[in-house]
Amino acid sequence: MSETRRLKNSFQVRLDDATHSAIMARSVSRNVSAGTIIREMIAENLGNQSSRIISVPRKKPPRKAQPDDVLELARLREAMAETCGALVQCSIRSREAGHLDTHGKIEELLPEVRKYTRRVDRLKVRLQVK
Repeated sequence: MSETRRLKNSFQVRLDDATHSAIMARSVSRNVSAGTIIREMIAENLGNQSSRIISVPRKKPPRKAQPDDVLELARLREAMAETCGALVQCSIRSREAGHLDTHGKIEELLPEVRKYTRRVDRLKVRLQVK
């Protein structure tokens, strides 16, 4: 069950940088959510140690946004894959229709398209933010 379902009340509080950093550092060191740390601090300061404090594991931080270049490469990669698929279908249809010269030319193009698609994949991986 999620933390939201178990605990129905909440506050939105603005914090200064130092307080926020201290809470985040403690949550990282204990591998629990910042909310767990804040609930413990409230219970301790209000004298509610007997109340049940729900501990929530810390979630992975979100990935950094990818640069626009990486996103454009991903779009290009998708278009190249669609082109490759269309070429395969065109090759099949030309062979079935008996256009062997067209079929042969398409079959010559396919390895090149696949090769450049793999190059785009490698470039995208090199440019991605870790």
